[in-house]
Amino acid sequence: MNCPYCEKEMFRGFIDNGRALNWLPEGERARPIKSRYAVSLTTEYDLDSGGKTVAFYCYDCQKVLINVVPGDVVKAEKARLIKEDNEKLAELKRSGGQVKL
Repeated sequence: MNCPYCEKEMFRGFIDNGRALNWLPEGERARPIKSRYAVSLTTEYDLDSGGKTVAFYCYDCQKVLINVVPGDVVKAEKARLIKEDNEKLAELKRSGGQVKL
């Protein structure tokens, strides 16, 4: 990918962001999962390493570009994470408080 500012080659990498990385408009205070304006920037997720966001970096301009995840993917991912959290809570209740998170 070439930088849109200087047109030199950008380097592919990741922003390691734990569970999820979201963009919210300035002044928005709701949690991203509850905000209709939130945009998910997490492009890869697994239980071992958490979330990663694919990003491209330009060493000359010192700019990072991130591709936004389509809205339908965001909704599906949010639903999956909520279901996963609910399953962990149910397991915690069944086990009397002993569960690996």
